[in-house]
Amino acid sequence: MNYKKLENLANRYVKSTNVYDNYLYFPNQFKDKRDIEISALFASLFNYGKQLDSMCAIEHVIVEMMNNRPFEYIHGDEYCNYIDNYHTLYCFNTYHNFAMLCNRLRKVYNKYDDLESAVIHTLEQPRNGAKNYAQSVMKLLSGETMVLSPQTKVGNKSINTFLRIMADEQPMGMNIWSINKKKLIVPIDLQIIIAAVDLGIVAKQDSSTYVCMNKITDYARKVFPDEPYRLEYSLRQYYLENGCREK
Repeated sequence: MNYKKLENLANRYVKSTNVYDNYLYFPNQFKDKRDIEISALFASLFNYGKQLDSMCAIEHVIVEMMNNRPFEYIHGDEYCNYIDNYHTLYCFNTYHNFAMLCNRLRKVYNKYDDLESAVIHTLEQPRNGAKNYAQSVMKLLSGETMVLSPQTKVGNKSINTFLRIMADEQPMGMNIWSINKKKLIVPIDLQIIIAAVDLGIVAKQDSSTYVCMNKITDYARKVFPDEPYRLEYSLRQYYLENGCREK
């Protein structure tokens, strides 16, 4: 498929997106940068499974547990009540994981004005070993949290989605981080991989999500050199329009 067709697919996907029907709804409810960062992070981490279940889980955390005050909640210690609570919060994440992530975020905000500053500083320090923005976020927030270790070689849709939300313009993002969009990685999931296989961007035998992520991102930088993550929009729209099925 030529680049122009992929661009048209991306444009159609963006045009059809309704922020009130997906996880983007939550960060759009806030004005304070830190509230947006926290709500977007949890929304991204829970952005899998059935959409209704995912939305309910995000609402439970942001509205019911944090009382629509994410930064104030993180800055307090109420989340400590969930430490060692291994009951399921959503799918394979527990309340303990939630509490430990809150604790990580609190440490970040105690040291930096915002999460963006922390991510950029971590990436700029060679001793931290972060090679990209995603690894920087993972370096800061991984542990007994919902965030994977930066050494884990997987597609990591959640963190790459979070970064895209922070950098991209409305309606697909919040555009509150001044990071280099050219260096962002394409968020991938099964739909994206199936569409990429159908278009010959990756081979069916590329079973590793990590390999697929790198190949799709390399291709994206040819199509959308300034905003490679836009290929996600192209592939998702292609999947929707063509009724792709795993071959």
